[in-house]
Amino acid sequence: MPYTATADDAAGTVTISTETPFGMLLEGAGSLPIVCPAGLADAGSIEHDSQGTGPYTVTEYVPGDHYTLEARPGYGWGPDGATNSAEGSPQKVRIAFVQNESTSANQLVSRQINAAQITGPDRSRLDAQKSVRRFDIPVMVGEMNLNEAAGRVFADPQVRLAMATALDRGQLTQVGTSETGTVATSLMAEEPVSCPGDLTTGTLPATDAAAAGRILDAAGYVMGVDGIREKDGRKLTAKLIYQVGAPQTVSAMELTGQQLRAVGIGTELTGLTQAAFLEALYTTQDFDAYYSGINLEFPFMMTAYYGGPTPAQGGRNTGSIVNPDFDALSAQALAASGDEACGLWNRAHKSLLERVDVLPISVGSRPFYTSRASMETVGLFAVPTSIRLYQ
Repeated sequence: MPYTATADDAAGTVTISTETPFGMLLEGAGSLPIVCPAGLADAGSIEHDSQGTGPYTVTEYVPGDHYTLEARPGYGWGPDGATNSAEGSPQKVRIAFVQNESTSANQLVSRQINAAQITGPDRSRLDAQKSVRRFDIPVMVGEMNLNEAAGRVFADPQVRLAMATALDRGQLTQVGTSETGTVATSLMAEEPVSCPGDLTTGTLPATDAAAAGRILDAAGYVMGVDGIREKDGRKLTAKLIYQVGAPQTVSAMELTGQQLRAVGIGTELTGLTQAAFLEALYTTQDFDAYYSGINLEFPFMMTAYYGGPTPAQGGRNTGSIVNPDFDALSAQALAASGDEACGLWNRAHKSLLERVDVLPISVGSRPFYTSRASMETVGLFAVPTSIRLYQ
């Protein structure tokens, strides 16, 4: 959305004006980080370095392993005068990429690390540790996000419908959340949910393997002798990618493969590191669907992921989705406010489910566990000036 922004240093204010009405301007502006001029001039300079005025600066980056940050000397201009020099504030922070949750859990218990997000079965033993604290953040845990680019399996809307009909979201929720989550009823989970509502009931098909088979029969996909359907000499096999590290995710993907195979859809289940996962989404786009949750604060943020430019065009629409109803309803919702806007946003999100551009599966919690430390969070992220260490 075209806009202009002007700053008044003396008054300490920023004035933002849009060319067209934007009902969630205040919420949207407040949720965005501010990029300093040096970062705007050279976006590549902030990929693994600091070009800003925050409480910590990046001093080291090892790809796929860790970031190291150090406190900015003299920092004292945080919200309400927050500093990075209060008693217990760390002067150095190391953010490590650990591929196995059990390893992180062991490190918490042995006091090798101070904080980690643990989503799987290791939670039960951490909950029993008096030296470890826990606080929960509600999140979308499981979604099947589809690649509808030409030539991909899910470019065919009938295959998308058959997939949604074949998968048992209840079973996948139990497995994918280690029996701690609930079946998703919308695309939003981060509290407070901006526009709550049940968008799935009456929209997504009931689980029915036989019905899924009939959908594929009618679409011309013939069952092969190996149990995998084919059409025009091409096997109906989908490459499903996911991030490694959580055992319950692996189990959920294996169950997904079993349920799709039961109706004649073959699967290639591929677990990837975070770096490889992001490369698959935004560089190679070599996937038919990815299992993950997109967690956003406000409904308008979905427009970047389910419409608009693809990664090749500089955008985030990894599924090459073109949904005219979603685009039209989103445009109306952007100009509205209050309850009217929420009604339109919910209709827009519902249109994604009607076409099965995305299949929401599960909602759960992403617990932050801390050892000899405390912190506050905004959404899924720690507030740097809130971190305190103690013995």
